[in-house]
Amino acid sequence: MKQGIGLLVALSLTLLTSGAAMAFDEDASYNQCVLQSLKGVRSNYATDLITASCRKLYKESAFLNNNEKNYRVCLLQNLQGAENDYASQQIMAACGRQNGR
Repeated sequence: MKQGIGLLVALSLTLLTSGAAMAFDEDASYNQCVLQSLKGVRSNYATDLITASCRKLYKESAFLNNNEKNYRVCLLQNLQGAENDYASQQIMAACGRQNGR
C-alpha cells in the first residue's frame, strides 16, 4: 500500500512539474513573439493584432485550424513596423483574404 501511494505521489509530482515546464515554455515563446514582433510598431491597432496573434499562436494554438494559424502568421510577418491604424487594417484585410477569412 505504501509503495502504491509513493508511486502515485511521484507520478503526480512528475505531471505537475512537466505541466509547469510546458507552461513556462509557452509563456517564454509568447513573450519572445511579442518582443520580436512589436519592434518598430507605432500603431495601437497593430499592437493589438500582434499581441492577439502571439496569444493565439502560443497560448491557444490547440483551438486554431490551419487557415487561422496562417492568418496569424501573416499578421506577424507583415505588421512589423506598421506606423498607423489604416495601414494595419489594410494588412489585416490582405492577410484575411489570403487565408480565407
